[in-house]
Amino acid sequence: MRLVGRWEQHRDHGPQFAFDALEVLPPADSAGVVKYLASKTFHGIGETLAARIVEKLGARTLDEVIGRTDLLEESEWKQTHAKASSLDLHPMIAMPTPLPEKEE
Repeated sequence: MRLVGRWEQHRDHGPQFAFDALEVLPPADSAGVVKYLASKTFHGIGETLAARIVEKLGARTLDEVIGRTDLLEESEWKQTHAKASSLDLHPMIAMPTPLPEKEE
């Protein structure tokens, strides 16, 4: 995640970062993709299944799979894994909703 803001001195708690904007960055490597798929964003996918998906897809970054539904259709794990038919991978191929601009 990327935060934009400034450091401020709080009278009781000392230095604190006051952020004006927050940007959620995509995972930067295959370990990050595994963590993302195993998160609460994707119901029913644990770390083991997420690692298998990433291994089968051969993805090193999330950018390599965003919007690539063809990878999911062609992948052997989809036909052979018991949970495959019930997984909702929509969050992985959908464009995120941008945060509203902060009014000053």
